[in-house]
Amino acid sequence: MTKYYGTRCHAEGCRKDRAGFSRFCDRHRREVVLQGEVGQRRIRVPELSPYVQLVERRLAAGRHSPEIQDLVKSFHRRWCDLVSEAERYIDCVEKEIPTWDHPTIRRSQGAPLYREFELRSYQHILRMERVETDWTRFLVETAAMIIFREFEPHRFVTDRSFFVQLATRVGRMRRRVVFEDGPRAGQLVYMSRIAVKEKHFIGQQLSACFGPLGLHLANIELMGLEDEDDSRRILSEGLAALR
Repeated sequence: MTKYYGTRCHAEGCRKDRAGFSRFCDRHRREVVLQGEVGQRRIRVPELSPYVQLVERRLAAGRHSPEIQDLVKSFHRRWCDLVSEAERYIDCVEKEIPTWDHPTIRRSQGAPLYREFELRSYQHILRMERVETDWTRFLVETAAMIIFREFEPHRFVTDRSFFVQLATRVGRMRRRVVFEDGPRAGQLVYMSRIAVKEKHFIGQQLSACFGPLGLHLANIELMGLEDEDDSRRILSEGLAALR
């Protein structure tokens, strides 16, 4: 366990006492758990909505374009690959097959076979896949968050806070879901109850899966390209990069 010296909260300008073994006081610890970093404000729906509409408008404009359809299919394959990876990881854990090598402890000395936060993160990704009937919501909202970050980078304190906000927005459940097994069986799943380390991991996976679309759409908007042929050309370049 990491030992932090001193009794003051480590947040800049805060003179309150640390809470327990945390580096921060109660207020800043809660801020880190929910938002990812001290000083990070939650991304609200009205802030993200214009970018969601932008992505939906761009995809709708190209729904009859073979290039755009191929691009969407490529992202669907990437999502299916992520779900398959989650299933493979969980299967390895159940069969006690090692999924990682501890940097300092040897297997013969009792090193863990897997990382607990990765297991819980992959379990949540599978719950997302089971609950959400339309996978394109993940595509649209992840791309919208990427564009939002390109246009308003000051809204994110660090990379970690961006990934946490991404997981919080995209990984939310639209209807009530319960844990199906384990000690928390029968309890409702809320994104706020998931550890910040797990949200960070889920955000990284979503960004790697769907992020290229957001980056290409951001380039289109930043360059002010309104011509449909230019927009298709840039998206086609994105498709070529994914192959």
